[in-house]
Amino acid sequence: MAGLKAGLRALGLEEGRDVTFDIRFTRGRLEEVPVLAASLVGTRPDLLVAMQEFSARAIRLATSKIPVVFVEVGDPFAADLVASIPRPGGNVTGVYSLVTELTPKRLEILKATFPGVRRVWAVYHTDDLSSRAAARKAQEVSAVLKLDLVAQAVRTSEELVSQLKMLRAGDGLLSPPV
Repeated sequence: MAGLKAGLRALGLEEGRDVTFDIRFTRGRLEEVPVLAASLVGTRPDLLVAMQEFSARAIRLATSKIPVVFVEVGDPFAADLVASIPRPGGNVTGVYSLVTELTPKRLEILKATFPGVRRVWAVYHTDDLSSRAAARKAQEVSAVLKLDLVAQAVRTSEELVSQLKMLRAGDGLLSPPV
């Protein structure tokens, strides 16, 4: 938010005079995101900025009229936020991290850095469509790199801890980037 505010100030927009921010947090409670999105849409803002995939998807479902700009989304096409990358369509656009496209390169770098790695874990949240797409891409390229890829979806922090305990010495971990 500090970067966004600084950028708007650089454009001559002053907070309180030209722009107002209504910043809300769910503190990791994903079940609250749709309610919060509907609440924000109900205030009829000129623009909504969504941080991360869950928020962006909830806001997209809550409005088709208010412009939405997302940041920190791994793959907006896989997350069903945009019709296509070159032509987003609708009211949603933003900046993303090329998570699916860069997955093969991330695996190559892991293999080059740790040539002895044979098994790589791709652990992701069940509802994170971007990370799910990246795990599928990792599965596609793992055979070429002679890697055994273990794609594992988790929903809770307890499930995550349980899966991470299954890693063995020498395993690699492909964390889901944002």
